Amino acid sequence: MACARQSRQLAFGTAGPVWPALLMVLAVLGSALAATNERVVADRHSGLALWGYDPVAYHLDRQARPGSAEFELDHGGLMWRFVNAGNLAAFKDRPDDYMPAFGGFDPPAVARKAAVPGNPEVFAIWNGKLLMFHNAASRERFFTDPGAIFHAAELGWEDAAKTLPR
Repeated sequence: MACARQSRQLAFGTAGPVWPALLMVLAVLGSALAATNERVVADRHSGLALWGYDPVAYHLDRQARPGSAEFELDHGGLMWRFVNAGNLAAFKDRPDDYMPAFGGFDPPAVARKAAVPGNPEVFAIWNGKLLMFHNAASRERFFTDPGAIFHAAELGWEDAAKTLPR
C-alpha cells in the first residue's frame, strides 16, 4: 500500500498546478454521482432499504435491529426505517456515515464482481463501515484478509453494480 500511495503522490506531484483543481472537480462530481447512483440492498416488494433494518443501530448498538414504520425516511428512492427519532435524525444529517459499504452487498462476492445481497443479520462494522455478508462463511472469509478483500471489493463494485436491475 505504501508503494501505491508513493507512486500516486509522485504521479500527481509532477503533473503541474492544473491537476489539483481538476482532481477536486472530479472528486466532487464523482461523490455526487455515487450518492445518487448508489445501489442499496432492498426488499423489492416493499421498497424498504436493508429489508427495514435500521442502518444507524448497527453502528450505535452493534446490533441488527428492525426499524419501525413510525420512523421512516425516503432517501435515494428507498424507504429507510429506524428504531427511534434520534437514529432517523442522525441518518438524515449524515447518510454517508451510516450507509452500508457496497450498498449492503456481500464484500467477498463484490470482490469477485458479483452482486450477492448481504443478510441484514450477518454483518460487521469494520474500519467504521457497515458490511453485510451473505452468510457467516462469507464473513469468516472476509476476516481472513479484510484489507485485501475490501480493496478488491472497491475495485469490483462498479462491475458488480452493473449487473443489478435498474
